[in-house]
Amino acid sequence: MKNSAYIKEIFSSIQGEGKYVGVRQIFIRFAGCNVNCKNCDTDYIAKSYFYCNNKRYKNPLSPSELEKIIDENFKLNMYHSIALTGGEPLIHKDFLKEFLPLIKSKGVKIFLETSGILLDEIFEVEQYIDIISVDLKIYESFGVECDLKEIGKLVSLLDKVYFKIVISENIDLEKMDKILNYIKEMGVKELYLHFINNKFNLRILDKILDLCYCYNIMGYFIPQIHKLVGIK
Repeated sequence: MKNSAYIKEIFSSIQGEGKYVGVRQIFIRFAGCNVNCKNCDTDYIAKSYFYCNNKRYKNPLSPSELEKIIDENFKLNMYHSIALTGGEPLIHKDFLKEFLPLIKSKGVKIFLETSGILLDEIFEVEQYIDIISVDLKIYESFGVECDLKEIGKLVSLLDKVYFKIVISENIDLEKMDKILNYIKEMGVKELYLHFINNKFNLRILDKILDLCYCYNIMGYFIPQIHKLVGIK
């Protein structure tokens, strides 16, 4: 199939992280990732099939086939948005450039979850995206690290972008300080904070919030709600 993508799963659930925690979304989880973080809690390995509403579908799909599956299984006006997640959805950039105009024509908002590492790809699809959740990676937590100079390219999209950081107990506070200083210069006013697998540490959180307020950034700690209540 010329322009196709492997889907891991499609499901309805509640957003459990970040600025839009609590809204109901349709999640399209794409298979595959270019980052392969340590501590990743998501199975994004491609299979020859996937499930949506307990129905089995064959992989890979064309953009029009994915649109049809969404139409058959969901009433879009009953959801805040469609969340593109993974893995890393942007490795399917060419697929998204064809799929997103089809689904956007139905009046639904599109929500992209990304590591922010594929910056050029963001700009190729952003005209179809309403909300971009960027997970700023720190090496101690994930074994990979965001490139701040690259992240700086998102300054023109701050009306769509919000940033979050997933914290581990061995987080490097000097790196955190550097990130906060950089995004403050970009004009970022908010940052959303989560702990890996909800392993909360008040001492670390207090130190990070101190740094946030020093840079006049409002830090919001939010547990990973979907894990607390036992949903996807």
